[in-house]
Amino acid sequence: MFRSDMLVGTADCKLSDLEEKAHIHECVDLMEGRKQAGGKLEYRVRIREPLGEKKLNLKQEKWLLLET
Repeated sequence: MFRSDMLVGTADCKLSDLEEKAHIHECVDLMEGRKQAGGKLEYRVRIREPLGEKKLNLKQEKWLLLET
């Protein structure tokens, strides 16, 4: 039954979400070239922290100092 390697289909997984999220869970269609192969692939990816740079919030405030 499982004697040799055989390509069943391909699936495109979007990993760009890992820049903002640490966990992805998705279900995508299996493809044979450009047409659907008639199946689905469920995948989960989990990393410790998102790959994107941490966004810093810069805030400029004006201060008024009064001395007596």
